[in-house]
Amino acid sequence: MRPVCCCPVRWINPQENLRTISYREDGHTASLFPDTRALAEEQAWAVSNWVEKLKTVRLTLTIPALNHSNQTIFLVTGSAKAPVIRQIVEGARLPEALIAPIDGRANG
Repeated sequence: MRPVCCCPVRWINPQENLRTISYREDGHTASLFPDTRALAEEQAWAVSNWVEKLKTVRLTLTIPALNHSNQTIFLVTGSAKAPVIRQIVEGARLPEALIAPIDGRANG
């Protein structure tokens, strides 16, 4: 995994007032896929992330960058996403569950 920017999160503040994020039936959000290396990134705020199931590289903001929003709203529609919501409520470590703004709040 290669950082897109060499500057750690603590040096660049990508804070936004409001960020809206949707997620998919497979549990990915913002090009952060379950069980990929980008979920463990703690320094860079954007990385290129290999996604095995798609056999491609995706550019994504990291969890630390996403957590620098004052407010994050998850837009969720469709009954096909109910199993993912259930997994998150039950404690699954899916990308959506890792998003917790450090100075704000997340709503769904």
